[in-house]
Amino acid sequence: MPSYLTDMVEQEDSKHKSDREAYEREARMMELHVMANNKEHHFRFDLGTSVKDVTEHIRQALAPQLSPSLVRLRRYVAELGWSEQPFDSDSQLSIEQAGMTRVNNLVLETRSEGEEWPAFNADEIPVRVCLVNDGNRARILESAPIPPANQDLMVVQVSRDGSLANLAQAVHSALPSSSSSSSSSSSSAASSLRFIRLTESRATVLHPDDASLTSFEVHAGHVLYCEDKAVDVTQGVSPLASAFDQSKCQIRIQFNLPHADPSASSASSAAAVEYDQGVLVSKHDTLRTLKAKISEVIDVPVDEFRTARSQTSPQLKDEDALLSELQLVDCSGLYITLGRPLKKDEVNLRFYLYDPAAKPNFAFLFELPVHHTIAMQDLKKLLLDYLAKLKPDGKGGNGFGIQHMRLRSKKALQSTTVYLDSLNLKQNMPRLADGDEICLQKIDKPEIVTKQDFLVQVQQYFPATKSLGVKHDLIVRQLVSVGVFRTLCCDVAEGMLLPDHISFAKGKTTSKMTTADIANLKWYSALDSSQSMRGVPIGIRAGDLVVFKDQRQGQSEGDKDGNESKSESKAPSKRVFGRRVGVKGGDSEVKVPKYKPVEHSLQIGVSDEMKAKYLQDLELQQAAASQHASSSTSSSSSSSSTAPTAATATATPLDEETLARIKQLQLEAALEADEDGMNGFVVVKKH
Repeated sequence: MPSYLTDMVEQEDSKHKSDREAYEREARMMELHVMANNKEHHFRFDLGTSVKDVTEHIRQALAPQLSPSLVRLRRYVAELGWSEQPFDSDSQLSIEQAGMTRVNNLVLETRSEGEEWPAFNADEIPVRVCLVNDGNRARILESAPIPPANQDLMVVQVSRDGSLANLAQAVHSALPSSSSSSSSSSSSAASSLRFIRLTESRATVLHPDDASLTSFEVHAGHVLYCEDKAVDVTQGVSPLASAFDQSKCQIRIQFNLPHADPSASSASSAAAVEYDQGVLVSKHDTLRTLKAKISEVIDVPVDEFRTARSQTSPQLKDEDALLSELQLVDCSGLYITLGRPLKKDEVNLRFYLYDPAAKPNFAFLFELPVHHTIAMQDLKKLLLDYLAKLKPDGKGGNGFGIQHMRLRSKKALQSTTVYLDSLNLKQNMPRLADGDEICLQKIDKPEIVTKQDFLVQVQQYFPATKSLGVKHDLIVRQLVSVGVFRTLCCDVAEGMLLPDHISFAKGKTTSKMTTADIANLKWYSALDSSQSMRGVPIGIRAGDLVVFKDQRQGQSEGDKDGNESKSESKAPSKRVFGRRVGVKGGDSEVKVPKYKPVEHSLQIGVSDEMKAKYLQDLELQQAAASQHASSSTSSSSSSSSTAPTAATATATPLDEETLARIKQLQLEAALEADEDGMNGFVVVKKH
């Protein structure tokens, strides 16, 4: 390599090395901003420099006249004018090990010969206190929550675990007028101080006096406002807090006048609501305070009306909640209804009477508040008692004739979901909310529905009239047997019906069954009584519809037997569309499968006179064809047949009208031979 290239590489390496060393030195530097003689001085040291060397360097720069034992460094909070942890001037620890960071605010503390250093308590914190009076209250409210100018503030040192009483004593001791007071008068004067904390949207009066500062989340540097109770003429109300609340937290809440008729004020009412009433409250007041003010306007006791955000919103139940927590702002509206207000653990439910045979199926009964964790058995007892009060029958019961009931959701009637008695209300309705709807269904016998049960619908079919009866709901076990299910069907069947005479079919649940649906039902009669209804071939599940009938009445025309082998009605596996199938070698027959969706018998009525005329014309045509064939084959061999066949007869062209008559007669003859139509395959001869 040439020498000039070698020199160039060495110069670049040297420059890179020096730049790297400068970067590493800079990365190790720490900045120290030191306050001394009311001025701020700036120093930079390597993080590995000892505390002793740093202190000595700063002493020589700022106080060279003092000996090293009369100076030391302390952490300093410039905003508070507060000196914190001191550093040992003789420590050989590096400034990084001593806890300094990249940027440090320090103060150079000095003392005289023979004087002791001020004691430092790590548990003490500085708290800024502003004394409030009539002269500066307006200025404080104007700048709040930003603290006022420094001349209005004083910094006191208190223990972070100290009480408000300790803070009051420290503040009173810092006042100029407290120096000449006796200890007893000083203690009473300190107890007359009240402390207020201001935030952007709230004024909080701190009490009681024996509570610790940490319970109020008062930390180092926080600003508290102090009032003297002795000169307070507002009878215990803080003038500063009251003025702050009125200027920055006052809101107006609009509400309606409740209707005397509960049905007119229900959530389903379509009438427009006028929020033409209003009260002024603080957004930090509780809902209970707001209801007390509303009660004075509407002249209704607090415990006799409910509040909600709108007609369709749930009721506001937590009366201890703040209006700001309920997201009520200025000009917010409240919907007022008459009735007992709900508690936090209650829900207001709407109950309907459900009757599958009636039209409409359900009718509204009442609204009732219930506990959200009430057991379903207890809820049924509660509803029976309420029905007896609502419509008594004079015999201790109710006018609805309900002694036993089944509870189910009004929204889930199509899914046939019932509430389980083994669970409570909240477990049956995980999304439980005010206004949810529950249906009461009258049943003849008491029942307990558990997780091992499910509901199915059964419906009787009458082959004679080809009609369906009324649907019935049955609660059955998960593994209910065919024998038990037949017995349950006999209980709801119309007329005399024995279990052994019942055939089953799985019905359609997505919509109302039509005549075509009934014709396509597959009936199962040859079922073992011990097998499960959830197994094949029926396989019922929750919400299914099972149709049953008396098998002694036989199958009506079009009914299908599900007990037949599937192979008998199974279509050929080969495709037949667009190709010939079933053709053997040398055979001219093509087997075409019959159209399978629905099989119908086709019957064509022909009068006897027309039939006789068609037969006469056919005989004449066949005779003419036979004579023509015999004359044309007189010179041929004797092996020719003298009796004309249908194949030879077709050798003579026939007119279109005659061919149509022949086809119609052939079709009628086939239908008379087989009224059910042609099963299997239609054989078509090729000519």
